[in-house]
Amino acid sequence: MKRNIFGLLYNPKTGKVTFEDGEAPAVGADFTFEDHEGYNPLQYATEKTADAIVDVLKKALPSDISFKAVKTKPEGPVQPPASWQIEVSRFGISESFNAGLIANSLIRTGHLDALKVDLKTAGILF
Repeated sequence: MKRNIFGLLYNPKTGKVTFEDGEAPAVGADFTFEDHEGYNPLQYATEKTADAIVDVLKKALPSDISFKAVKTKPEGPVQPPASWQIEVSRFGISESFNAGLIANSLIRTGHLDALKVDLKTAGILF
């Protein structure tokens, strides 16, 4: 059964999302997400999607910024599931961003404006 997540329909069988009318998103139609019971799947990009996000960022942002997809390693008895993060580094400054949330934003807006604001706040983008 598909789940409506704030206007996107998530299909747990395929891991993909469509809009409520069934239309595939113009950006991110191939993005896939992991389904973890009790958690928003759009926060859990698959490794394939995390790698695709890295490719998008490399093409869209300055070439002296480095990007790397890494999976978190939760420790302890009460932790959320492991998630793919994008480590972004430039001039000795590094920050991690959730790959699923970047993918979610791209699907909904078709651009990276929100991430660019976050990169400016982190001191990575000027």
